[in-house]
Amino acid sequence: MAWPPEPVPIVPVLERLHAGGIDVHAQIVLCPGWNDGDALRRTLYDLALLHPSVTGKRSGTLSVAIVPVGLTQFRRKLTPLTPPDSGYARRFIREVRSTEKMFQQRLGTRFAFLSDEWFFLAGEPVPGRQYYEDFPQLDDGVGTVRLFLNRACDLSRRLPARLFGRVQATLVTGELPSSLIGRFAQMLMRVEGVELNICVVKNRFFGGTVSVAGLLTAQDIAHTLGVRQASLYYHVPDGKEQLFVEVTNRSFEQHRRGLMAAIEQAEHHLESQLRAAACWFAAQPPMSLLGMMHADMPALSAENRRRLSQYAAYSFFEPIAALFAGAMARGEIRLMQPDLLAGSFLALMDGVSYSAQHQPGTPPRHIMADAIVSLMLDGLRPRPVHQGE
Repeated sequence: MAWPPEPVPIVPVLERLHAGGIDVHAQIVLCPGWNDGDALRRTLYDLALLHPSVTGKRSGTLSVAIVPVGLTQFRRKLTPLTPPDSGYARRFIREVRSTEKMFQQRLGTRFAFLSDEWFFLAGEPVPGRQYYEDFPQLDDGVGTVRLFLNRACDLSRRLPARLFGRVQATLVTGELPSSLIGRFAQMLMRVEGVELNICVVKNRFFGGTVSVAGLLTAQDIAHTLGVRQASLYYHVPDGKEQLFVEVTNRSFEQHRRGLMAAIEQAEHHLESQLRAAACWFAAQPPMSLLGMMHADMPALSAENRRRLSQYAAYSFFEPIAALFAGAMARGEIRLMQPDLLAGSFLALMDGVSYSAQHQPGTPPRHIMADAIVSLMLDGLRPRPVHQGE
């Protein structure tokens, strides 16, 4: 629906991973009307055929998480999608759970696990501990609420009747789990001396239907609390700088994976590769990489500045420079400094983000990205028109 334009068969890829001794815990992002119904059943059955209980091999596809699609505000010119509502979620839960008996008999596991969001959307309680088996899909949001509830229950048995001092705090959460956190706060406030407020934060950064707590940004939390963003970092063990470095490193890593995946899908020549990279950058939320390098880096310690600079080069400059170097080796473009070309390309892509945000009436990002590729390959000067053209 976004990239690549043609579907890539996943089963051969999984089979190669399994042949290399790699187990897989898969994820299906469920888009109503696109990959539900018969398409979902085929997907689950195809993946189940890769389970070690079926293949007899040591490695395989061990489980599948099914999560509802989350739609952000950054969807201009993308395929229209409809998020699941409460009625759809209730029907979908019944449909998926109807497959459990078959999978348990054949594979010895439920195999297909529903993420916690489905139960919030449906207004139904999350399943008990037994449903989640050994929590194989915890990182995909399958079972985190059940673990939280079980630990809260254990905690409730150990709470004192009163505190000698007074504790006041604010619990911050997203819209989706707000009722659950509210009940947790009520349990804690049974202890005399505990006073808690619940701050429910609307996700303005991603917008759309994104309402889980894990995707809240510091700026939205600070806006809702009515404090400066810097105040949120006061209790971070190594301070605001260390948190900034870790979060930025993680963001760089995610961007590199996405950028490399886009390039790998392109044809093996510079124009196709640059267009793939440019379209990928245009589809991302604004990052202002060069602004970060000039404004944020000087404020960091020398060691953190070195770490971030190296990782920025690894994540952004090196993949793009490699494209230009490869094109030179193939004779597609004249010899120049690949790093200079990579920096110019990234600066122009930063300009796309700035124009889209601050200049009314600008063309869509993907149109501007396409123009940048043409600019880099063809230049600004008009090409001569030969007689007969």
